[in-house]
Amino acid sequence: MKQKLLKLVATIVIAMMGVMLFPKLIGNDTVLADGDVITTVEISGVELPKAGDSGSTYGLSNMTTNGSTAGYTVEIMGWYNHSTKVDTFEAGKTYGLWLILHPVDPHHFPAKESNCTYTLNGTEYRVSSDFTEGTIACASGQIEFYYKVPGPKYDITFDNNGGSGNMDKMQIEENNELTLPECAFAPPTNKEFVKWQIGTEYYMPGDKVTITQATTVAAIWDDIETYTITYHMNGHGTSIDPKTGIPRYSKLLDYLPKVSNDGDWIFGGWYEDPDFQSRVISGTKISSDMELYAYWYKEIKTVTIDGVELPKAGDSGSTYGLSNITTNGSTAGYTVEIMGWYDYSTKVDTFEAGKTYGLWLILHPVDSHCFPAKEWNCTYTLNGTEYRVSSDFTEGTIACASGQIEFFYKVPKDVSITFNSNGGSSVTTQTIEEGNKVTKPSDPTKSGFTFGGWYKDSECTKAYDFDSEVTADITLYAKWTATPTTPPEESEKSFEDFVERLYTVALGRASEPEGKAFWCEHVGNGDLNGAQCANEFLLSKEFNDRKLTDEQFLEVLYKTFFNREAKDDKDGFNFWMNCLKTQGRDSVVDCFINSEEWCNVCASYGVRSGATRAKATIASANATAFATRLYTECLGRDPEEGGLKFWSLGLTNQELSGTQAAKEFFYSPEFVNAKYSDEEYIYRMYKTFMGREPEAEGKAYWLSELKNGTTRDEVFNFFSTCPEFTGICKEYAIVR
Repeated sequence: MKQKLLKLVATIVIAMMGVMLFPKLIGNDTVLADGDVITTVEISGVELPKAGDSGSTYGLSNMTTNGSTAGYTVEIMGWYNHSTKVDTFEAGKTYGLWLILHPVDPHHFPAKESNCTYTLNGTEYRVSSDFTEGTIACASGQIEFYYKVPGPKYDITFDNNGGSGNMDKMQIEENNELTLPECAFAPPTNKEFVKWQIGTEYYMPGDKVTITQATTVAAIWDDIETYTITYHMNGHGTSIDPKTGIPRYSKLLDYLPKVSNDGDWIFGGWYEDPDFQSRVISGTKISSDMELYAYWYKEIKTVTIDGVELPKAGDSGSTYGLSNITTNGSTAGYTVEIMGWYDYSTKVDTFEAGKTYGLWLILHPVDSHCFPAKEWNCTYTLNGTEYRVSSDFTEGTIACASGQIEFFYKVPKDVSITFNSNGGSSVTTQTIEEGNKVTKPSDPTKSGFTFGGWYKDSECTKAYDFDSEVTADITLYAKWTATPTTPPEESEKSFEDFVERLYTVALGRASEPEGKAFWCEHVGNGDLNGAQCANEFLLSKEFNDRKLTDEQFLEVLYKTFFNREAKDDKDGFNFWMNCLKTQGRDSVVDCFINSEEWCNVCASYGVRSGATRAKATIASANATAFATRLYTECLGRDPEEGGLKFWSLGLTNQELSGTQAAKEFFYSPEFVNAKYSDEEYIYRMYKTFMGREPEAEGKAYWLSELKNGTTRDEVFNFFSTCPEFTGICKEYAIVR
């Protein structure tokens, strides 16, 4: 029975333990291949014992228990794999060495209580049932130590992939993790390191990879990208020239110029948005062109309400109507000692418009036997106005404690709304108090154009919501769409102009008489519409022989179909470049042909546009771009063709929302099996749902939440419902 009990314990322990009990024995230099079998186990040149060996030979004699001086000799029973005795050992497996203790004093029996200790040659081991490193299992004088035979080691080599220099080869034991190092290769000319590649998967330095075979880690290079920061001074201070040539992932903090105050206007820092909601923080890194906005406020030395200046420290309370305060309807009054204004715990003598300050008052009861009320939710009546005691520290409330109260007052702030009509009729600037809404002005007019609404950015991509509260000075921009002109009476002439324009823009040359006559005839009699003509020119051998790059190709499309320069539409250009990479040129041309602008161009020449599927084609382009973004931001790789088509179709047909698609990606076997750390998980949440890297404070917050028990499901639900993701879905014109 004793032996069966020991074997049961041994079976459980061996299954759970992955290291040997003796720390000094870890580090066998023997390199074994997967499945190799050895007949002896050596540590640092000393062979471990087998059944029948003498315990004293291996330092296993004179064992004591629980500090007892009574010792034991050790009988070595042999090695076991679960309940099977073995004489050979397989790389990577764990084995138990079964020992029987014989007390030197026959009247003394081995301790077998749980949590007793055994001292073996000066080293103390704790008996426990939790089977962790540094413990042993015992039963009736029998104990079992555990040893894991080192597994096979695999070579890890680093490929510079066109770079230069070397990185030392590494060896990792099977099923152990490799922490990918920083790249030490010198990059190729005009390239920079972006990630590591193992097989078909991509990783960043610091990522961990479980090694199961010999592995090559290849450096992936990309063209060096540089960015520009534009600084908006917002009407104060000295203008600052844009900073160009900034390397990717540079710290934004290094490119914040110092700004001096401008008279009464105090510089309040740099913000990433014109509404001053997102202040620049130290951890931000640059990964795209940026625009920064200077925040200014006026320093106010006195605060007045209805023309009456508010008190300062040392002033008389009676002067400001602060005498004879009553509490909870009590008729007992108080005189008031004015201690001054505070911004949290800092005493101040000047005030910033738009901020809330507290006026600290000490109450002295007129009747010395009456003490100020200090219960929460009591009320104070001051000159006929009742104030509620509260802990929310907002305007119109007070805080109290032992005869001291604090009134909170928000300094009014005016903001200006400037209307840039972009060449249209002028619109008067509005000045309103912070927190109020803009009054929508009458639509401006512009000859030859139709007004398309007010926008927050000069590129007119972010429409302004007049129901939103204004918290800072803003400029709104008018959007215009060219009004189609009436075709000239001489249709043959306009057909000629239309055809000549295709030669000039698409082929980059003047027409020849025969070719022009052919096109004019077929366009004029209605055999060909504008779309057919444009397609023929763009698919012609002559056009293909120009061998245009994607950038040059897109510039031709802008001029042909939009009648404008691509450089004037930065965001749109980037969008279509992405579509070229994911969908190909034919699909993008189809979108341009079906655009409203192409219809306007054709109408101005009296030509039928041939546009038929504007909504479907552009929606498909948007959906494909959004799906591509999920692959790159969530999974960290380029999409495969079949998968991209599947997701694009579902988003285009609105069978899937953006949130549903994102959930499928984050809960996919590929993502789950990657076993990303909490830090990497939060990084991908920010990139996918907020379109940016996490700021230091936000990252620390979410890592703390996960550590304290918040689940990843809860984190996903928060990010997938954030306003930033709503904006991203709106940008790609898909259902959120």
